Formats: sequence, structure tokens, C-alpha cells
Amino acid sequence: MATALLILVAMFAAGYLAGYATRAWRSQRRRAQHLSHWPYHSPDASKGVPKSAFGHPRRAF
Repeated sequence: MATALLILVAMFAAGYLAGYATRAWRSQRRRAQHLSHWPYHSPDASKGVPKSAFGHPRRAF
């Protein structure tokens, strides 16, 4: 009985840690992708041509 409970607790802890590690890895990868696109400058931004009604270039996505 105690062995089965210990196995279940160990499996739960391993699953929790694996999920947490996957979440952290995906968050780090997503942040790296976002930073590679920041700051976005369109070719027209250097000419001073606004791309939106607010007077600044539109974002890439």
C-alpha cells in the first residue's frame, strides 16, 4: 500500500516538474522569438511616412 502511494506521489511530482520545465522552456523560446522581432522598423519609417492614423509605423504582427 505504501509503495503504491509512494509511486503515485513520485509520478505526480515528476509530471508536475516536467510540465513546469516545459512551460519555462516554451516561455524562454517565445521571448527569444519576440526579441528577435523587436524593435520593428518598416522601410517607410525611416522616410517619416506614418503607417497608421496614430502617426507611428504599424507593428509587424
